[in-house]
Amino acid sequence: MLTWYQPKVKYEALDGDTRKTLTELYLFEAVTFGDVETQCYEQLKTRIKDPDVDAIAKAPFGSVIFFSGTTQEWFTDPFYRIGIKWGDDKDLYLVPAKDAEQAIERALSFHGSAEASHIVEVKKTEILAVWHPKNELWQGDWHNRMERLKEAKKHSWDLSQSDLFNADGSAKTDSEMDDLLQATTVSAKDKDGNWVDITEKLKRTSRKQNATRMPYADND
Repeated sequence: MLTWYQPKVKYEALDGDTRKTLTELYLFEAVTFGDVETQCYEQLKTRIKDPDVDAIAKAPFGSVIFFSGTTQEWFTDPFYRIGIKWGDDKDLYLVPAKDAEQAIERALSFHGSAEASHIVEVKKTEILAVWHPKNELWQGDWHNRMERLKEAKKHSWDLSQSDLFNADGSAKTDSEMDDLLQATTVSAKDKDGNWVDITEKLKRTSRKQNATRMPYADND
């Protein structure tokens, strides 16, 4: 059964001439914690060579509402956590929006029955992107957000500009990055805290995803 998980990912990026550790928060829909970790390596590889999946927690959201967060050229919509109290139940939504007002409007529209007086929680989150393995709309939004993060120099310090961009200035595609990273060895900690090579596991996962990719599915 697919469940929403929130992984925290750490990596080293350049801040001027200095290496700096960055921590980023994402939302993944997956079956197990192990699946989340594998997906992190697979879906972040175009920006981050060796992501440190520092922590994974189950997310509390009842629904994650899709809206493209990259329709404006110079602004990427953040994600808002919206709580709606309806009777004895509290529904918790995650929705991308330009501001809190728009997030409330979208959550109320999705709920269908609640009014503004039923809103009990509004919070801007630190989530940068959502990965849904069976929803092509979310996948497209994910890739757009990754491209913008790359352009903002939010990537591993040892990924050079020639690694990330083509001669014409366009960002390399996932396929081109796959070719670039074929010889890269990826390690991760196992449940006992030991570092193990998971390169082949990631390659098998990538091949499986490409073979079984499904068309658009609803939010749930």
